[in-house]
Amino acid sequence: MHYELPDWFKQTFLEIPADIQDAQTRGKKLLIFFHLDDCPYCAYLLQENFAQGANREKIESKFDVIAINVRGDLPVNWIDGTVYSEKQLARKLGVFATPAVLVMGPKPEVSKKIMGYKKPAVFMELLGF
Repeated sequence: MHYELPDWFKQTFLEIPADIQDAQTRGKKLLIFFHLDDCPYCAYLLQENFAQGANREKIESKFDVIAINVRGDLPVNWIDGTVYSEKQLARKLGVFATPAVLVMGPKPEVSKKIMGYKKPAVFMELLGF
């Protein structure tokens, strides 16, 4: 199932420490959306929470969102200063299913990890809304 990432997701050079700092200067947290191309559950989670409606508005107001492809090869500078490919970082963080959502901070650390598709109400509750 093909899907497009929302255009309001943050464009980034995948410098995670800088992305965290940038989000904090605007009173937000960083949310990392791990996805896999053509993943139907990724498409459903995106459509129901990030593409439209009240969930989108809440998420967009509280988080900078970046996307990482679990099979991707782009370099990611992680919070420990190590540069990983997208797929290496996914393995390091134990992302074994998609979609997976990690919330960063306020310190440079993973504060929440949500694995797999969740219905919109459950997803928002897990994010703290």
